[in-house]
Amino acid sequence: MKTNEEYGISQRHLVTNESKAETLTGKDLTTISPWVALSLRLQEAFGLRREESMKFRVSWALKGQSPDSISTISLKPSWTKGGRPRSIPVLTAEQRQLLAEVRQFAGSGSLIPPDRSYREHLREFERQTSGIGIGHTHGLRHAYAQRRYEELAGRKPPVLGGRSRRTMRREERRKDDEIRRKISEELGHSRISVTSIYLGS
Repeated sequence: MKTNEEYGISQRHLVTNESKAETLTGKDLTTISPWVALSLRLQEAFGLRREESMKFRVSWALKGQSPDSISTISLKPSWTKGGRPRSIPVLTAEQRQLLAEVRQFAGSGSLIPPDRSYREHLREFERQTSGIGIGHTHGLRHAYAQRRYEELAGRKPPVLGGRSRRTMRREERRKDDEIRRKISEELGHSRISVTSIYLGS
């Protein structure tokens, strides 16, 4: 059997020091439906995957609490990749305001319009996000991970020009591992090595 090299296929590198982060800054969300706009804002604010942001039910996520008093939101296993439940911290006034807006708009429902199936809404979601210049909304998760790293570490991640893990002493690397583990859990990943895709190494 031939190798990838013999076929002319280059080696796949998952870890890069080129940021894939994307933000909603400068995007006109008034030109798209509120169903899609609120999902995008949830992705940016909480690092949700696209499917999670569409299936998100604020009443379930808040566990009966008010956005003003809650410290974490909960994601239901049926919303998440691999069916793993998780909690994400609520740390800012902007996050709380967004949760209040979602609650006011969707009530106890999800961010999939009641007259559409998930698949139907996914096609509409992709059409609308493409229309405002967002190709892959996964970049919003990258931005979340990088923002959280800066908050927890007090410095930019390597992918944004911050300190490389190669230059860290053992104790510094141990602390860096703890930070990456926390971010990995918030993103719904089971391995901290995956965070290098978002943060660099």
